[in-house]
Amino acid sequence: MDPDENALSDSSSEPTSPLLFSSNEERLLYASRHGDSQTVRQLLRQNNEGAIQLNIDCKGTTKANLGWSPLHLAAYFGHVEVATLLLSYNADFDIVNTNGDTPLHRAAFTGRLELVAALIQYGADVTIVNGEGHMARDIAHGDDIQKMLIATEQAQKLKLEQQLLASSAEGLLDHVQTLLFGPRPPNINCADVTGNTPLHCASYRDQHEVVMLLLQHGANPRLPNKKGHTPIDLAQSQHMKQLLNVKPVKVVQSVDKREGPLLKTRFTGSLKQYWVVLDRGILTYYRKRADAVAGIKRVGFRYLDHAEFKTSTTNSNAFAIQYSNNTVHTWLLDPECTKVSREDWLNALEDHRAYSDHYTMASTVDDDYDDVSEEFLPLGSIADSLKTAQARQRVLEQSAESFQKLVDRCLSKKAKDQASALEYMESLPEVRRQLAWLTDASKSLCSTLGQCLASMMQQEELRKVELSQALEKSRVLQDGLQALALEHHDLEQISRYSSFSGTFYDAKTEASCAGSPESLSDRASLELTGSLSDSDSFHSIMDGVTGSLDRLHVADPEGQRSDLKKDGPEEETKPMANGVTDIVIPGCSRTKLPAVMIRRDQFSLWTVLKQCIGKELSKITMPVVFNEPLSFLQRFCEYTEHCQLLYKAAMSDDPVERMKYVATFAMAAGASNLDRLSKPFNPLLGETYELVRDDMDMKIVLEQVSHHPPVSAFHCTSPYFEFHGSIYPKLKFWGKSLEVLPKGVVTVTIPKYNETYTWHNPSSCLHNLIVGKLWIEMYGLLEMTNHRTGHKCFLHFKPAGWFGKDLHKVEGYITNKNDEKIVMLFGKWTEYLYAMDPENYDGARKEEKKRHHRHGLGHGSGSPSDHVTYDMPLNPEGEEFNNAQLLWHNTARPDNSTQYYNFTLFAIRLNELTEQMKTHLPPTDARFRPDIRCMENGDIDSASDEKHRLEEKQRATRKHRSKSKETWSPLWFKLDINPNTGEQDWVLKGNYWDRKYTKCPDIF
Repeated sequence: MDPDENALSDSSSEPTSPLLFSSNEERLLYASRHGDSQTVRQLLRQNNEGAIQLNIDCKGTTKANLGWSPLHLAAYFGHVEVATLLLSYNADFDIVNTNGDTPLHRAAFTGRLELVAALIQYGADVTIVNGEGHMARDIAHGDDIQKMLIATEQAQKLKLEQQLLASSAEGLLDHVQTLLFGPRPPNINCADVTGNTPLHCASYRDQHEVVMLLLQHGANPRLPNKKGHTPIDLAQSQHMKQLLNVKPVKVVQSVDKREGPLLKTRFTGSLKQYWVVLDRGILTYYRKRADAVAGIKRVGFRYLDHAEFKTSTTNSNAFAIQYSNNTVHTWLLDPECTKVSREDWLNALEDHRAYSDHYTMASTVDDDYDDVSEEFLPLGSIADSLKTAQARQRVLEQSAESFQKLVDRCLSKKAKDQASALEYMESLPEVRRQLAWLTDASKSLCSTLGQCLASMMQQEELRKVELSQALEKSRVLQDGLQALALEHHDLEQISRYSSFSGTFYDAKTEASCAGSPESLSDRASLELTGSLSDSDSFHSIMDGVTGSLDRLHVADPEGQRSDLKKDGPEEETKPMANGVTDIVIPGCSRTKLPAVMIRRDQFSLWTVLKQCIGKELSKITMPVVFNEPLSFLQRFCEYTEHCQLLYKAAMSDDPVERMKYVATFAMAAGASNLDRLSKPFNPLLGETYELVRDDMDMKIVLEQVSHHPPVSAFHCTSPYFEFHGSIYPKLKFWGKSLEVLPKGVVTVTIPKYNETYTWHNPSSCLHNLIVGKLWIEMYGLLEMTNHRTGHKCFLHFKPAGWFGKDLHKVEGYITNKNDEKIVMLFGKWTEYLYAMDPENYDGARKEEKKRHHRHGLGHGSGSPSDHVTYDMPLNPEGEEFNNAQLLWHNTARPDNSTQYYNFTLFAIRLNELTEQMKTHLPPTDARFRPDIRCMENGDIDSASDEKHRLEEKQRATRKHRSKSKETWSPLWFKLDINPNTGEQDWVLKGNYWDRKYTKCPDIF
């Protein structure tokens, strides 16, 4: 019970006799409280007849009714007849008392269903918030009342939206302003049954002023109705189209700081109280409030971007937060807190999550294209509006001059004799016409000047928004860099006292990217939707992983070849003189590029990144010097370098063997990333690439099917297998590392056995973007499914861990349809993969531990690049694994690979273009890209110029397509549903290899 209720329960201060009332208001308050409907009716009737003076909305001044109106008292004490009388005589149904409560709050709180219904019937606002931040539904007693209030809230919201739609169509500017500036404005992008928004309605009715007002309040001119028409499509005039061709004002999100005590569950299940602070999208917790005020002794903090919130069904005080790194914290209110308090915390968390998402995801990493800012015009053109205003000013001056002459002439006629009176009277209609013209000219000038003012205000708002966003992004980046500098200093201190003499790895970053619950808490994540090339923007440059693959033991090498068909492709490609495996690509035989790569000693990636603090990442253009002479489509084509593994799978009659080789193929696809420093060129929209390998009887085609979001589709076919899918990566920038989260499903089909395998590729992370040596790791779980037999394969790409103990390691297993482990897999995704049965594998691991113990070898005693001092076993995993089945080992690279971007021989030949190829390749093939060709030839300046020219050409094409309402669709792929996973997937239309290229666009 609140203080008001305590006072209400004490009626000792009230007069008991009508003679003791000092005013009619006191009599009304007393009668309303005690349900004396006869007295209330008499007072209201006398006031209505003018017999007495009475304020029906008076508020009490005594202890028993302080700040309460008669309607408050009747609602609280449940006097339906009195409340109905007051409402019928126009009492204010939304009047508030000293606590901010309306009569509806009081009626809902005391469970007066009939009174709540009466107040709603007379139009009481159910969304008013009292002094404690509660609406009537939040404090309602009983489910029936709460449901009624929620339904009424939805109805009132719908009513406001209908009024906005109708007023926009009719051009009722004042009413639209009243709605938008009201305490609870309707959704400005609401829609009617046909999907038309207020902007649609105002557009097709040619209501210019309403359109300008809606745009200034953030209405979206790009929203289509149910027929696909945008407001600009319904515009009736060119001027209206100009108004609608505007980018809506972005309102910088702001959130209120919130803090208070919460209980946090520990790993042991016990509870500990913290003082929790929500500020600018960050949840921070301290041991006590004084620490929070002083900003010291912070226990921990979490960024709320992409966080998810869940409430407990068994505990009304508990809620859980799952952060973007998949860690979960469970928080509880004090037992005395109500469910409303929990809802308040959840609402605040939602607001701060939206704030964090706004500032960490507004930018997209697209270092070559800037296609957003130029597609929209500002709200009108100030220059055009001023010209129009000047013209209308001249018209106004001429009209005023003509009107003045007419008035002077009339006055002169009036002053003459009576004979001129008739002529004077006849000139009055002309005066009225001239006056009407003058009025119209004045209105037109005022309207035009208003448009000029609106344009300037719009631009000023945009400048304020951009400045606020730039300042906030600068703050986020500066905080991240400060934390990074402190962390780097700590790591240097640790390394100074460490006895470890090898290469020191960035262990904390590794743990963070792998999803460590504690390490991720100290790092701000800028989550970005990246371009496709950014998914492979930088690649592994670790130097030390040089396992002695020449000494690998292969059990029964002849037996492994015995199941290959003689009429099929060769399992092993031809070795060259230096031991490098030769790749048979028709017409391609080169073993080096036309020019060696330029020295990059004078270039630094950090030099580029540090100049981008506070800038939108979509505006950043990476220098061409950081590229390699391949398109991303060509780079992805390296996925097929080890497609002999799929051929082995197709030739095996054992489903388990087939699963082994398909899984090995999925793992080996990333092996070419080792030592690859450079970034491939972004594909242009519609760009293609094809590759035919005679040694594998295989051909593949790739196409850039989307630009925003950037998606590349591919389809590889062979008489023995099919391989298709799409790539859409998602990036997270962690300050000094870049994490790549691959999107898109990969599908392999073996027609001979009617088997389909699907999987999603694991994540990867590039470390030490700012300081230290760049290196890459892949981590996460690759889950592969054979949809016919039910076999599954789970490959765990292990994070490097402290000092690179598990760098590049892969461990996994294959299960049958009963989820029983039948094969163990282990190796390194950069070098090799082995298979063993589970029993022998477990025994070998135990023997390995015993050997390490005998020799005193502990885990983490050296870096991956250290050379061991004991005899190297035949199997790089250890002599205990010599009987394991070798599924794959990587081949050596050319001796000159370091001079040519660390390319494999396969990569060196991907961009080779012969005269024979020119006759049958489509004009969109990546081999024809002039910027890549210049880069390959060592002409960096020309490569940069051509890259810029292609970007500008693509922008111009996109603008033309937008203006002419043309829709673009890929030539060779179409969007469909993958029948195995139910996900959307890009599939080949089937007409590419017909070699009919007449519809190919001119993109180069």
